[in-house]
Amino acid sequence: MACEGAVTYTRHDSRQVTVPFANTFTLDGGRIDCYRIYIDNAALYAP
Repeated sequence: MACEGAVTYTRHDSRQVTVPFANTFTLDGGRIDCYRIYIDNAALYAP
C-alpha cells in the first residue's frame, strides 16, 4: 500500500516550508509489518 501527501514544517527562523512525501507499507495479518517514509527535506535546511 502507498500514500502520497504534503507536510508543512515551521523552521527555526519561523518560515514555513511544505514538502511532498510518500509512504509505503506492507501488512501482515492486518497489522503493519513494514513502514517506510520517503521525503526530500533539503528545503528545511536551505539558507
